[in-house]
Formats: sequence, structure tokens, C-alpha cells
Amino acid sequence: MEVSAPEKEVKGQSETDASTKKPTSLALAIALSAISFCVVFYATVKHDFSASPVMDIVREPVIFQSYISRAIGGSIFIPLIHMGIASFFKSKRNTSTRRRIFIGWAIVIIAIEAVKLFIKH
Repeated sequence: MEVSAPEKEVKGQSETDASTKKPTSLALAIALSAISFCVVFYATVKHDFSASPVMDIVREPVIFQSYISRAIGGSIFIPLIHMGIASFFKSKRNTSTRRRIFIGWAIVIIAIEAVKLFIKH
């Protein structure tokens, strides 16, 4: 009968769990946030001007600026609020958690806007 020594635990986790944990990708967070920004921009423009192409809106600076600010508010500001609230908790004040917040919200926003584009009232 073999007896093995128990694994050492570090703050509730075994050493193998801590060493195999991968950091959250910054490139993935940036890419998904950019995609969600573009999707929100496109969906907002298509909601207001369904017949005219997006390039017509780009030629009008005031209208274009309005849609850019709406897209920033819809895709970047919501995760920033969540990140600010999560920062109240000391365990959530790290870059990995912040990246996961942006990734999660980007996926949710992309899914919601995709559903809105395909389902018309």
C-alpha cells in the first residue's frame, strides 16, 4: 500500500492549479471590444437609416460623431461601469478580471445586437 504526501495548498488552491492558470489575453479583449463597437455602430445606423448605406452617414460629420458617441456608450461605457463596481472588491483588482469583464460584455453586446439586427418588429 502506497501512501503519498498531501499536496500543499496555497490560499485554497493547489500548486498545480496556480501554475496551469493562463492569463487572460489582452489582444482578445481589445479585438472583441472593437468588434462590439463596430456592431453597435452598424446596428444603430441601420436602425435609423435602414435604406441608406453607412458611407452616407460618414460624409456628414455631425451625424457621424453622434453615432460614434452612441457606439462608445453602448460598447465601452457599460464594461467600464462594471469594472468600476468590481474594483470595490480587493480580490477583483487585477488585469485578468478587468480583461474578462470586457470580453464578457463584448460577447453579450455582440449577441444582443445580432439578435436585434435579425429580428425586426
